[in-house]
Amino acid sequence: MSTVREIFGNNPVCEYAYRKFDPAGGYDIVCSKIKNGTLFCSMCDDYRPEYDSSEETKKHIATVGKFISKLQNMLDERKYRHDGSKLKDPEKPIFDEYTPKLRGCTYGSEEYFNLLKEMQVALSHHYKENRHHPEHHPHGIKDMTLIDICEMLADWQAACFRHADGDIYKSIEINQKRFGFSNELKQIFINTVKECFDKS
Repeated sequence: MSTVREIFGNNPVCEYAYRKFDPAGGYDIVCSKIKNGTLFCSMCDDYRPEYDSSEETKKHIATVGKFISKLQNMLDERKYRHDGSKLKDPEKPIFDEYTPKLRGCTYGSEEYFNLLKEMQVALSHHYKENRHHPEHHPHGIKDMTLIDICEMLADWQAACFRHADGDIYKSIEINQKRFGFSNELKQIFINTVKECFDKS
């Protein structure tokens, strides 16, 4: 007597499979280990079809690459547009006057914040035009995107070179109090600085 495997050739059936006659549809293969039976035992615990995941993984890698490229393109756009409003009225005349003064003071000091108050006309316009500043958003840093955050961190790092005693790690500490972000985000900033800026 022929076995089920011999009758059905290479179909994926296990040793518990047998032929069952269905008047409405002829013969089916069912598995005695599964209560309701299943065609070709494809759900049988004893059946382990060989599967090569390489193609699916390659597709996933390509898809991730497309989304990373979108992020890169958005960051590239920010790179070329960053602080462009400082080159025009009403910001430029005020930054012409105050940039040298800011260079000589310590970030986060009383003197620093007093100078910012004197620059309010320029800063109000600047924050309105540039979304990498928490002041641009109704709910501050909570409304920002990762693109905004990346530009902001790069801005903080670059600003350290405009102060005689600039220190990005101190700036992150000061800005946590200033903008109210979490310890988790603070640590992400520190990790990123160490990985991306300290090694450059």
